Amino acid sequence: MSHACRHIPRMPVLSEHGIAYIWSITDNMRVGDMVDVMEAEAGAREARTFAKKRLLVASGKGGSSKTTTARHFSTAAAHAGLAVVTLDLDESPTLSTWWTKRPDTLPSIEHIRAPIHELVDLSDVDVEGEDVGAVIAARVEKEILGIEDYDLLIIDTPASMAAYPHHANALIRASDLVVVPTRQYDDDINSVTSWMKLVRDLGVDGMFLLSDTQRRESAFEDAKRKLVKHGPLCPIDIPHFADIPKTLSKGTSVIDMRRGRGREDYAAAFDVVRQKLGV
Repeated sequence: MSHACRHIPRMPVLSEHGIAYIWSITDNMRVGDMVDVMEAEAGAREARTFAKKRLLVASGKGGSSKTTTARHFSTAAAHAGLAVVTLDLDESPTLSTWWTKRPDTLPSIEHIRAPIHELVDLSDVDVEGEDVGAVIAARVEKEILGIEDYDLLIIDTPASMAAYPHHANALIRASDLVVVPTRQYDDDINSVTSWMKLVRDLGVDGMFLLSDTQRRESAFEDAKRKLVKHGPLCPIDIPHFADIPKTLSKGTSVIDMRRGRGREDYAAAFDVVRQKLGV
C-alpha cells in the first residue's frame, strides 16, 4: 500500500472474476457508499513480505461466539501491528456491519464480505459430468489462497456450515489453525467435538476456546474436562462480561477499551493463537 493511500480504506469485494480490490476516494467509506472508485495501481504498494497465516473461526453450532471471537482477535492483531484482513462468510453480515462502524481513529482492519453461498460461481459446472464437490472445494481453496497482502487472515463462518460440507472441508484445509469457540454447556460441547474431529481428520491444527463462560458454575470445569478429550483447549477462557457484546454496535471491541472487562482475557487468548501461528 502506498504512503498516499495509507489512510484510505481498501475494500476487497467479490466479483465475477474472484476477489478484487477497489479504493474509495473518500476518507470514510461505508459499504453502501461505493460510488466513486478507482483501481489501485499494481506498482503503488510498498514492498513487504507478509506472514500470510490463515485463522478459521468455526464450529458446528450457532451462538458459539464465532463472530465475537473474530472481531476481538482481529482488533488484537491490528493493535499488535499486524496487517489483518477479516473475511465474513456468514449470510447474516454481523461482522461486516460491525466493520462499517469501526472508527477511523482505531488501528485499521481490512475486510472482505463474501456470503458463503456466493463464494464460488458454479454456473459453468456440469452437474452430471463433474464431481461437484471436488469443484466446489478446489474453487473455495483457490479463492482463499488468492487473497494477498496480510499477516493474518481471520475467517468468520456461518452457523449453517453443515449445509456446506465441501466448503467446510476446503476452508479447513486452507487454514493454518482452526479456533473452535464454544460455550460450556452440554449441547454446545456435543456439537463442537464432532467439528473438531473433522478438523483433526483433515490434518489441521485446531483449538477449542471456551467463551461467554460462567466460572462459578460446575459446568465450567466439566466442560474443560470434556473438551480436552477431543482436542487442544486454549488455556485462557473468555468470561461473560457485558462490555463484550456492548462494543458490537460501535464497531469496536474490548481490546480497544483501556478498561474494557474481558480485554486482558481476549488479549491473552490471542497471544496463544499468535504463538501457535508464529506471527
